[in-house]
Amino acid sequence: MKTTTLIAASAVAVFAFAPAAQAAEADDFAFDFTFDVAKLETTDGAQQILDDMEDEVKRACKQEVTGSRISIVDEECVDDAMERAVRAINSRNLTAAFDSGQG
Repeated sequence: MKTTTLIAASAVAVFAFAPAAQAAEADDFAFDFTFDVAKLETTDGAQQILDDMEDEVKRACKQEVTGSRISIVDEECVDDAMERAVRAINSRNLTAAFDSGQG
């Protein structure tokens, strides 16, 4: 099941979600992403939030290679989670930063 939740409290937002690729494989795959909502008001702040979120998503979308200590990042998981997160947050500056990096 795909879930996306955004909870805003005063100047900080906590974002919890389960990327689709991982959610299908694990019952409890989810993590929280917390950021300062005020940063969304500037393009630089939105870019910083986007970069931080992508780092967290990549960590969450890592998969261990069976029988080794190697892990790989599931790029489909990252792409899906990032798009869903950006759309759920629904900030013009964050969406612009995300869209500019998609080319």
